[in-house]
Amino acid sequence: MWNRPKNQLSGFATNQDLNAIESKTVRGMSSQLCFNSAKWKAAGWNFVTSLRLSILVFTAVLITARLTSAQQTVQVVPVEPGIIKLENLFKKSDTVALVKVVSGDTENYATAVYKAEVIQSFKGAAVGEAIYFGPYEGVRLGWEYVLFLRRAAKPLAPKTTAKVSYGTVNYSEVFNEGYSSMETSYECVFDARKSPSIAIMV
Repeated sequence: MWNRPKNQLSGFATNQDLNAIESKTVRGMSSQLCFNSAKWKAAGWNFVTSLRLSILVFTAVLITARLTSAQQTVQVVPVEPGIIKLENLFKKSDTVALVKVVSGDTENYATAVYKAEVIQSFKGAAVGEAIYFGPYEGVRLGWEYVLFLRRAAKPLAPKTTAKVSYGTVNYSEVFNEGYSSMETSYECVFDARKSPSIAIMV
């Protein structure tokens, strides 16, 4: 509390007293400003330090997680294609036949469809019957194939009502990633003791 000087008249202060009060006030305000400035600087420094530390920790955690993920062993069990004995391939098939591919459609269906004529049937088809199969592209028209086929769950319908399509057909699928379709070729086999014969190679 400020005490009134002895030479001060009642209710009034001299110029010297006012100057002293002003000087004390200015010094007090300056000290307070310097103190707050120091606090702000300290707080600013702590914020930057914390931000840098947080970024460093986050980066380290991210790198560790990626390294851990990369080191994890994932076991993959291949289902198809597989090494299948011919007898097992025959058992898994609904239709087995030597066929001649007469046409194909890769435009009007959701998958490639080929039409073939059965030349020799081993299972599930009749000689001369037309069968439709897919879904792999690249089958050669006019060529002969030995096909091991599985019947699709439902008939295959065209995407449009185009008259050039086969319409809705009973469809069979080549399976084992395409390895149940075998292209044929013919070779002449000569035996000195017998007449020449023709062998079908698949």
